[in-house]
Amino acid sequence: MTASEVIELALTRTINAGNIKQSDIDLSYDSYVVKYLSGTIDPSDTFYTNYVKPVIAHGVIVDIWDRIAIEVTDRGQQLLTAQGVQQNETARVEALKSYSIKLNKLINLMLDNVPTGVTVIGETWGEVMTAETELTL
Repeated sequence: MTASEVIELALTRTINAGNIKQSDIDLSYDSYVVKYLSGTIDPSDTFYTNYVKPVIAHGVIVDIWDRIAIEVTDRGQQLLTAQGVQQNETARVEALKSYSIKLNKLINLMLDNVPTGVTVIGETWGEVMTAETELTL
């Protein structure tokens, strides 16, 4: 999986693919796929394309949220938003919650559709931030 695929699958606005490192993708795969599944998952398989890739992509965004939410410019650090370069804390936290909730749903969908040869070894991801959870930064 590439940084460009993460952007395509999980974001609604374009960020520089250089902001996403291969180690971010590998860590997301380990944290949100390997933790729940065992067996061989073929990257050319439909299951990988339809279920695993979206989990990895959203996991990357959740994991690097603070890093991609801040852009260093010649004017110092600026928070990115769809409207410009200012963002209040509530909007930032709500956006992270939204990605976390979607990640939880994608993990559950992945676990509900495992192919032959792959075994579910974990339950749904209970650590995901839900709408009722208050985020402490």
